[in-house]
Amino acid sequence: MEKRTEGNINIMTQSTLQDYIEANVEIAITNAEEIYTGSPIIGSMMRFTDEMLAEQMESQVIRIFNDVMIYSELITPYKLSENSLEAGVEAFLEEHVFLGEHYRFSSFNEDTIGLVQTFDGMPIENYEDDRFYLVLHLNENLEIEAYHQYYIQFNEDNQENREQELLSPLKAIENLYNNQRIPADSVVEHAELGYYSLLPASGEYQVFAPMWKITINGYYHYVDAINGQIQTIN
Repeated sequence: MEKRTEGNINIMTQSTLQDYIEANVEIAITNAEEIYTGSPIIGSMMRFTDEMLAEQMESQVIRIFNDVMIYSELITPYKLSENSLEAGVEAFLEEHVFLGEHYRFSSFNEDTIGLVQTFDGMPIENYEDDRFYLVLHLNENLEIEAYHQYYIQFNEDNQENREQELLSPLKAIENLYNNQRIPADSVVEHAELGYYSLLPASGEYQVFAPMWKITINGYYHYVDAINGQIQTIN
């Protein structure tokens, strides 16, 4: 995914937003005027085979359910450290998980670690907020004993042919302001571009739209990076 600096923001938009920000809002993000190119992406669940997972099977007992879900039990539990949890998870993904480089740490509790899949380095989120494509199951000693995994595959060649200019973070923030989603004295803390599916899969395929996830005062707001619509995601 390519990016460049937006050189010419609409004068009225810039003035309106700038005046409001100066008086009421702190934007604590860098490169707010950068824009990207992208498009919706269409994915389908990968169908796993024993041949694909031969390397992982050396240290795990792996079962495949309905062709699309891996459930693995490690022969030797994998120890994590609370002081370097994310680094330990990354090392585990590299050593033990099929296509592990395509997952990113997302959440942690005493029993599980949830990871999202990525596309072009950006997170893929499902319409079901509590669903992760990879879940690591922990024991009381902070060791990974098992995991279950799904993987969505995309046709990147088709995606490149439909690339278009996306909204900059600043434009997404402006849309939130115009829709009264930014109270006075707010802090815009973070803006991340990702791919979101707002609807259940239609048959075998699912469509993911590029979307800005804007963090304001600790709360998430979602803005479609193509048409600027504000989305509600539970």
